[in-house]
Amino acid sequence: MKKIILLSAIALLILTTISCEKEELPEATQIGANTLGCKINGKPFTCTRKLTTQGIPIPGIDIEYQGDTILRVSAHDINNTRYVYFSFEYDGGLGKYYDIEDVVKGTNSYVEITRFSDNIISGHFEITIRRREVIIIDEENHVKNDTLITKYTEGRFDVKL
Repeated sequence: MKKIILLSAIALLILTTISCEKEELPEATQIGANTLGCKINGKPFTCTRKLTTQGIPIPGIDIEYQGDTILRVSAHDINNTRYVYFSFEYDGGLGKYYDIEDVVKGTNSYVEITRFSDNIISGHFEITIRRREVIIIDEENHVKNDTLITKYTEGRFDVKL
């Protein structure tokens, strides 16, 4: 009887393990697939291109220029609970960029542009960012400034502009 219970438990464990789907990042492509993916502090995050409905943005990916030299990349899930945001000085060429806003000094943070032609921008990123957040801690409006460090690893994006 003990063998039957043990074998049943092992079989159930194997079936549970097999049936769990692993959330995977999108492939690193350069075809305008309208995808962005990375690990945020080790947890997979994927997103597709943002659309608009009568001028109201729907959560997704957004890539745009700020001024003439800053490229901003942002993406967030439907609930706005997980997001990617970074901006960097961009000179219009392919290759790695290291001048990223709010990057933690001493990290190997970079954004690599692998394609920017025919209205398609693709690339990779590995970034550790530090941001200040203001947290309200009581009803008397006492606030606490806190620092949030976020690691974006295995990042890739491929967007048709």
